[in-house]
Amino acid sequence: MRVRQGGDPTFIGQWQALREPDAKKAEEKTAKLLKALKEKERIAKLAPNALLLTMIVREHFSGGGSLPDTRAQLYAKCSETLLKGWIEAKDDYASPLDSGQKEKFLGRLAYSLQDSDAFDGSDEEVALTLPRVKLEKELRAFLKEEVGPQATNKTVGLVERLSAKDAMLVNYGNDQFGFVHRTFQEYFAAWHLVQEEPARLREMVFEEPPGWNETLYLAVAQMLEADRRKLLVELVERSRVLFALACLESSGKQAQWLQTLIPFLARRYWEHREHRGITAADCAAALDGRRETKGILEGLFRLENRQGPVLVAAVELAEELARNGDATARAELAKFWAEAATYPEDWLDAMVPVGDGVFLDKYLVTNVKFERMVPGRRAQRDEYSSDDLQPVIYVNRYEAELYCRWRGGGSGRYRLPSEEEWLRGWGDGGIRGAMVSTRQGAIRAKVAVERRV
Repeated sequence: MRVRQGGDPTFIGQWQALREPDAKKAEEKTAKLLKALKEKERIAKLAPNALLLTMIVREHFSGGGSLPDTRAQLYAKCSETLLKGWIEAKDDYASPLDSGQKEKFLGRLAYSLQDSDAFDGSDEEVALTLPRVKLEKELRAFLKEEVGPQATNKTVGLVERLSAKDAMLVNYGNDQFGFVHRTFQEYFAAWHLVQEEPARLREMVFEEPPGWNETLYLAVAQMLEADRRKLLVELVERSRVLFALACLESSGKQAQWLQTLIPFLARRYWEHREHRGITAADCAAALDGRRETKGILEGLFRLENRQGPVLVAAVELAEELARNGDATARAELAKFWAEAATYPEDWLDAMVPVGDGVFLDKYLVTNVKFERMVPGRRAQRDEYSSDDLQPVIYVNRYEAELYCRWRGGGSGRYRLPSEEEWLRGWGDGGIRGAMVSTRQGAIRAKVAVERRV
């Protein structure tokens, strides 16, 4: 059954009415839950599934009118209800496994489903399934290992228990079994990685295999706080800011300085406009006196780690820290601004005057030139711009402005042209386009002298 995106008011109201005899209070609780779902977008995405919405309503009701802060916490609560709470309520079946052992088995099963050759990560909505015979084989082996050979004769009954009563597994037809919802499968696969294969979890975080991101976000959320903090710092050092931000959102509350730093570094991606209210001063204050600051700055500026929008924010942060006397920030900025000077340009061939002492590049900035500042941009080339000498594309305004500053060694020597300057440049048949311009008198004089010669 599917219900309305964000939660069906009728469905929620009827459920609340069953638990709350006072009609006015039931209506108030329904309104409060709908408001909470609007504020917690990632949890609201689960509401169209009837079972998950029932779990959400139940947790909201039993939690004193509040929802868990994160999806990971919600799944943990739901799993506890399904595997433990319902066992206590329906004790007509003597299960050979306790709730912890069931969790362990479901973790192994979820991971094996997602780690199979059949999984390519292409469709995150499709349920992953396996035939009953294979499910029983895996459960029989688990029972033998966890309980003993005498328990294997309960395999068939336990399959029915997990599907018909615990409601964790579903028969999708033709005796093909899978998790009741893809999100539960991802949650249990994440649980397995954290509890049984932490080394593999770390490898996967940095490999980022297709289709695994949601599972990895949930896994990071389940790590011990100290381990999670260490991993998030390493992700930041490698400019994996968007991945770190998703992990942070799945994890709930984290150290305040990370909750400031990671969104700040994501603020120059267009889709993260909501983080632009976090200033460089806010971020510098959050990092003040922290031992991690040096490694983070060095990592963000390391050539092989650079990502354009992250680099823009890193420069803003480093300049603020440098103003506050941070030696590492000053050193990294000095090296960064000195890079362009190692690539000498032929100014006469590269630029032409367009009046008022303004000079424009004859041609748009090429892939090879931009990638001197951000080598990682090469991986984003496609059929529209695959050659070294083709114009660089998929660059936002912030990245373009930083490139201008970088080319001028951190000075205001170069900038993006105004619309008027751009149009004036197009009026000259020798100019095919321009990204940067200069008002520097020394360049003007050089061009004039060269032309007289």
